[in-house]
Amino acid sequence: MNSIFKKSIIICTALTFWGLTQFAFAHSGHKHEAGPSISLPEVVAKVNDTDIKSEVIIQELKKAINAYKKRGLPLSSDQEKIAAKKMIQDAIDRTILKQKGEELGIKISDEQVKSRIKEIRAQFKSDAVFGHTLANQGLTLKEYTEQLRDDIFLEEVIEQEVGKKTQVTDDEINHFYTENPNHFKTPEKRRASVILIKTPKSKGSEGEIKAKKKLESIRTQVVNGADFADLAQRFSQDSLARKGGDLGFFTAKEMFSPFSSRAFKLKVGGVSEVFKSGHGYHLLKVTDEQPAAVKPLAESSDEIRSILKRRKTGKETMVYLEELKKKATIKVYF
Repeated sequence: MNSIFKKSIIICTALTFWGLTQFAFAHSGHKHEAGPSISLPEVVAKVNDTDIKSEVIIQELKKAINAYKKRGLPLSSDQEKIAAKKMIQDAIDRTILKQKGEELGIKISDEQVKSRIKEIRAQFKSDAVFGHTLANQGLTLKEYTEQLRDDIFLEEVIEQEVGKKTQVTDDEINHFYTENPNHFKTPEKRRASVILIKTPKSKGSEGEIKAKKKLESIRTQVVNGADFADLAQRFSQDSLARKGGDLGFFTAKEMFSPFSSRAFKLKVGGVSEVFKSGHGYHLLKVTDEQPAAVKPLAESSDEIRSILKRRKTGKETMVYLEELKKKATIKVYF
């Protein structure tokens, strides 16, 4: 179970950002989620003068239980206890960092939160998909916004107390680049356009024969110089027709196999034979290519610096947290 936000998952916390924990603390959950079999006291821990309530842990524990249940791996009572104890420790870490942030006078503006939400929304195809993903996490936009404000707050604490002191040298960047060559390889890409003529489900039907003949006629026109994009707009029966059938650039692994296998055998300007899939008959034309390449060090240094700083900051944050814990009064009741 990993709640880190990486394009496909929407819950991002400051601690998961630095690689410190795998649980994110949301404010609500699905009503149909099964509850834990273990019992927790009303207050599971106390950090200085702050109580950590069991309801926060139970909410996350429900999510863990249901996530594992869906994978066919129901948690035993002992496993629930282990998970709960881990979540309590994570909550203690967050609480200590929050208290430190308040001591430092850190404030998070509405603009900071709006900017972060805008960045996250951009990772999704549409606002509808973004909203659906939130709903799947058991969150409303308002709840997520408040959670995100807390996450940014903790990130600011870590950056001020640890991140600013973390340095990455040029030698470390050069070493990372040399030791991780595959990270900087860009695979060969093709750009292609497609025309689809749909067919009836029944094989060998008159409609299927007509569809194939129609597309073969279109192929003849293309080979003789007709504009592929124009023919796609006029005759293709899929959503790409209005774009002239353009599939954009893609690697061999990114595209539907019947398309990619043909696209990477053809030269730019090449036209495939008519071929069939479960959707109907297709005609493919390769319109451009990008050869495989290795991104040079000069273009990769900023990315490497960010990676190495994040790793170093993660390790140093663990040390920093232990120092804060030594100075704090912590009581755990479970």
